[in-house]
Amino acid sequence: MNFDGTVSTIAPRDSFNVSSLTDNGTGLYSVNFNNNFSDGNYAGVGTIGNADTSNPGALKGCAVGHTASNLSAIESSNTSSAANADDDQISTNYHGDLA
Repeated sequence: MNFDGTVSTIAPRDSFNVSSLTDNGTGLYSVNFNNNFSDGNYAGVGTIGNADTSNPGALKGCAVGHTASNLSAIESSNTSSAANADDDQISTNYHGDLA
């Protein structure tokens, strides 16, 4: 899934098996899946693109949490300031067995 976390109403630009995306605050998002994974042990990976031309060397971090078979949490942050941040290029992917 790929989305822009800086807009007022977030939505996936492109996705597979994602039913909804929720903005839970600065740098915090929830992803709900169309089809559940068989358990909460699937693999989730996230990355943040840096389109900030005023600070192209900014260090960014993306954590993807997964403890439930039907949803995932995403946290994006600026590692330089140790603060959560909304970013315009957030991408995640998930791998595992579907239920």
